[in-house]
Amino acid sequence: MALGYMATIRVGSPTAKFYDDLSVVEAQAIPVDNFLPGKADVERLEYHVRVIVCRIVTHHLQWFEDNFEATPYIVHDHTLQSMRKSLIINLGVFNEDPSSTQSAIGIYEKLQKL
Repeated sequence: MALGYMATIRVGSPTAKFYDDLSVVEAQAIPVDNFLPGKADVERLEYHVRVIVCRIVTHHLQWFEDNFEATPYIVHDHTLQSMRKSLIINLGVFNEDPSSTQSAIGIYEKLQKL
């Protein structure tokens, strides 16, 4: 059995036009340094780790929660889109085993009929 549901997409993914976009290059043409973290990347990562550790400590140790301000939210490119709640619609229970390929195909076929 499988519970089926449908959700709206809050954060869209860009559609890449690999064949039409002249700015797309082969991976081997990109310098290796572009894949290695720079100073700004390391600083941003250290900040994110500090924020996460502070959240964990203040959540589990009451004294820290009482004596320190809430830890900041990590802002990113999709912050506003991520703040919206997803709309989830229950499609019901499918009498199929989703772990097998044939049953998964059966579920998809039933979903297409909805």
